[in-house]
Amino acid sequence: MNIKWDEHTNKLSNFIKTKSRPHIFYLPKKHNNTTQHLLDSTKLQLTAQIQSRRKKFDEIIDTKYRIKPRKEFHKYARYES
Repeated sequence: MNIKWDEHTNKLSNFIKTKSRPHIFYLPKKHNNTTQHLLDSTKLQLTAQIQSRRKKFDEIIDTKYRIKPRKEFHKYARYES
């Protein structure tokens, strides 16, 4: 699920994202300085969003599925004391 979201968001980074909600992604036929700046801004924003989400996902996976070190088990441990 996370991979699909990353791919989808990566595709959206090729468009300009509006500031109003709901966000609309568009691409003008011809770019000028303003639209090029907006496109670059959207790419940076979405790339940061992807990295942030990956980091959170990795933290969840690490905490949930962390392999705990096994206790040393000795066959006669209870008799040694």
